[in-house]
Amino acid sequence: MSKRIVILQLLEALVMGGAENYGVQLSNYLAETQRYNVHIAHGPGTQFWKPSPNIQLHQYNIHRGQSLLIQLQDLRLVAWFRQLIQHNNIQLVHYHSFTAPLYASIAAQMLGVPTIYTPMTIGARGFVQRLQYPKYGLLNKVIDRLINRYVVLSKYFEYEYVSQRGVPEHKVDVNWLGVDTVKFVPAVNKAALRQRLGWPADKFVFIVVARLHPNKRIHLAIEAFARAFNESDKAVEMRILGDGLVENELRSLAAKLGVAKKVIFCGRSNNLQTIYPAADTYMVTTVNPNLGLATLEAMACGLALLTYTDDGRPEQIQMAQDTCIHGKNGYHANNIDDMAQKMSELVQNPELAQAMGKVSRERAETKFDQTLHYNKMEEIYAMQLGMSSIKLQI
Repeated sequence: MSKRIVILQLLEALVMGGAENYGVQLSNYLAETQRYNVHIAHGPGTQFWKPSPNIQLHQYNIHRGQSLLIQLQDLRLVAWFRQLIQHNNIQLVHYHSFTAPLYASIAAQMLGVPTIYTPMTIGARGFVQRLQYPKYGLLNKVIDRLINRYVVLSKYFEYEYVSQRGVPEHKVDVNWLGVDTVKFVPAVNKAALRQRLGWPADKFVFIVVARLHPNKRIHLAIEAFARAFNESDKAVEMRILGDGLVENELRSLAAKLGVAKKVIFCGRSNNLQTIYPAADTYMVTTVNPNLGLATLEAMACGLALLTYTDDGRPEQIQMAQDTCIHGKNGYHANNIDDMAQKMSELVQNPELAQAMGKVSRERAETKFDQTLHYNKMEEIYAMQLGMSSIKLQI
């Protein structure tokens, strides 16, 4: 048997978050194929996602402040990554972190190891991130030379990095993010599922699944809900799954708007595949309404989507369209009043929400199935390693 490919996956941390979840899921898949020996390098933080026991973990320490002088101290990480790559005979480095790629890329290039970067966020935060944007043109070119390939998860990310950041188009591959369409499926009997969960059988349920963080803008969903409904509306409720920094603020907002009994905070769950199918519509209010695992999981479970698009800004609509086709498997809402109106429409027409949910499921199966994503990722790895196919080599 040929030797396994030794690959390093670089993550920001193993804390709860969509980017971290994706990186761990990809790493677990690679390890389970027995075609790879997988290493994960990650920053500090309380571990939430669980890598496979076959994966070797390495923690680095990094400064996440805004100060250039502070972040320059992290240049020591070049030596740390160089030693890690050499000692473990790493053949390929794949970044999912938005902080450490600069240092790891320098080390990898010094050793002739190919590098792939999958950006998991849009926008600049901190000095290292700002290096990558057009007004830092010279440094932008330096980083582009250090990274051999960009693998982006949607068409909007391709637009952002090619048109806005100036990454050469030939260095960018689009590989749609994938979801496990076997694990996440629509309910066979929604009434029975709701009974097991202790949910009311006769209510239309809007659901939000996210870290309770300012960037998720969950307050917009609550405000829209309060404009569309009140405590006397017995046929509808909103359930929010997640925890985080702004939970108390969101609870206070729901109370202030008079919908505290209708907006239910359910906390964090590790069994979302049993919860999504019990709902009717999934709401997306994040700053970047682009591909996220939670959205794809909701689609796979047959939910209609309701996406906030900031007064119809073109870039917001373009991001939303990667998952939500307006009028087909959900709606784009341009503002809070528009979102409230569309929420009312869906509650009044539950058959419409069901039909949209079926389209969501079809799109998840045909475009976002994780098998498609993993197969293409392996093809990209093989190309970077100069192989015709990793599967044929092993």
